[in-house]
Amino acid sequence: MSILTWAAILYKSKTLSNGEHPIMIRIYDGSKRKYLATGYSCSEQMWDKKNSLPKKSHLYYDDVVTIVQNKLAQVSHMKTINEISDTKSSSNEVVDRLVKGKRSKTTILKFFAEYEQELFDKKQTTYSGTFRYAKNTLYKFLMGEDCKFTDFDLSKLKEYESYLKKNVKKTTSQSVYLRTFRTLFRVAIQRKLCPEGHYPFKEFNFSEYNDPETKGRAIGKKELKKIFDLKLPDEGSEFLSRQLFKFSYFANGINFIDMALLRWSDISKDSIDYVRSKTGKPMTISITKTTRQLLNYFRTMKYDGPTSYVFPILSKEYGDTPKEQKAKYNRIGDKRSDYNDDLRKLAKKAKIDINITSYVARHSFAFNAFTNDVGKQYIGQALGHSLEKQTNKYIGKLDHKKIANKIEQALT
Repeated sequence: MSILTWAAILYKSKTLSNGEHPIMIRIYDGSKRKYLATGYSCSEQMWDKKNSLPKKSHLYYDDVVTIVQNKLAQVSHMKTINEISDTKSSSNEVVDRLVKGKRSKTTILKFFAEYEQELFDKKQTTYSGTFRYAKNTLYKFLMGEDCKFTDFDLSKLKEYESYLKKNVKKTTSQSVYLRTFRTLFRVAIQRKLCPEGHYPFKEFNFSEYNDPETKGRAIGKKELKKIFDLKLPDEGSEFLSRQLFKFSYFANGINFIDMALLRWSDISKDSIDYVRSKTGKPMTISITKTTRQLLNYFRTMKYDGPTSYVFPILSKEYGDTPKEQKAKYNRIGDKRSDYNDDLRKLAKKAKIDINITSYVARHSFAFNAFTNDVGKQYIGQALGHSLEKQTNKYIGKLDHKKIANKIEQALT
């Protein structure tokens, strides 16, 4: 007779990056324990030990309860079948059957949305946005018809690639969407939502997307001076946008979303200390003469105490609920669109034939620092990069004539 037992537990042997522990289904057959992931996590404080479930105030309480009850019911059904037939299922067999069932019900667009929300909840807002944009292109390609991971083979993947080439102009964007989708597949396989052997990207040719050109994302000091020397009304939005652009450029290429979230309490006498929204990595920017002047300008505009925002991007405080947080980042997105519109107007007035956006300040910082003999490792550290190949994309094509001259000087 089977002695199969089961229970939902908080798996404290593993701690996730957000400080929470995975919620698992523990299955015991009398000799071995096996664990089945639910895809959700919970802090120890939010865990209801008595009921072996998260507390009702948990953000995904209803979803977790549904999944846990469903899986426990399936295990109970297996035990009943074992008792009737006088057979015995091992914990391995039970987990295998449940995982297969989970795979068959997991759809791509649904998991895309879940993982996007998971990243957002971890405060990886920029990365979350990347998954949202990639999901939207896939949604349009599938015309809203969701499908299983196992339905998306190499042939379907190539169809999606063709769709991107036809509907997304920039190769860089095509590359981002394909690589994001590839990451989702890897996460799905890791979480056993998709069979390990079903990985269409294994045979997909990424060669044309390796280190795609990023033309127009960096401008030299002469072009920057043209923008900085433009005569503009002090009260206009274009003047304000130029001040934001200058700060981004001179403050190590800090991106727009991190500027939006910057508070006066993040600024000390000699440095700016903040956490990068994309990676969660602590960053420090030394305050120079130029950045100090810019900070003084924004301080005179509006200062409501040390916890107030430095820049006039967010006009109010937002709560911690998912709805409030999404409203906050939607506001930042709208303000960035306005900012980019102003930058395009500034480029036109300065007679610069380049599409200038918020990213140009960051790329221009890296490019101009490198071409003026600042080492790659220092630029990468200032940008918050962990890999040199990330920094290479910001630097752009190397000035081979300059390199040749340096080599000649070193050899003679």
